[in-house]
Amino acid sequence: MLQQRCRKRTAHTKKCWIHLAKQDNLRIKPSNVLGGGKGLFAWKKPIVRGKIISKYTGRKKTKAEIDNKYGNGRANYTVCNSKGKCIDANHTTDAAARFANDARGTVFHNNSKIKGRQMLRLKATQIIPPHREIFTSYKREYWNE
Repeated sequence: MLQQRCRKRTAHTKKCWIHLAKQDNLRIKPSNVLGGGKGLFAWKKPIVRGKIISKYTGRKKTKAEIDNKYGNGRANYTVCNSKGKCIDANHTTDAAARFANDARGTVFHNNSKIKGRQMLRLKATQIIPPHREIFTSYKREYWNE
């Protein structure tokens, strides 16, 4: 069966905010983190521990390619592992996971992790109550430590 795209879709994901909320129980709205831009939130139902929240998709690149493209600073929407393999989600609208902020340096706590080898997924590490922002660790590579 061919799935049609919603005519109300946005630049954030393949789904409009209504379908993202109804089908995935997620919302993208201003983050609670000062200067955090947009954040990813649980919508009306709690997200149970261990649930896959969303895929983390984008262009596969090396750390050297990311540094070359964005400089040696922080690359928004980019996740790298310790082996220098990265996913650059800066120019994709495939998944909502790219809007999960890191709680580092805030009063909030990370409540999810990015897991996987071939396909990265954002997975809940604890129960996330309705309307609560979803946070994940960006790892030391992001913070250049």
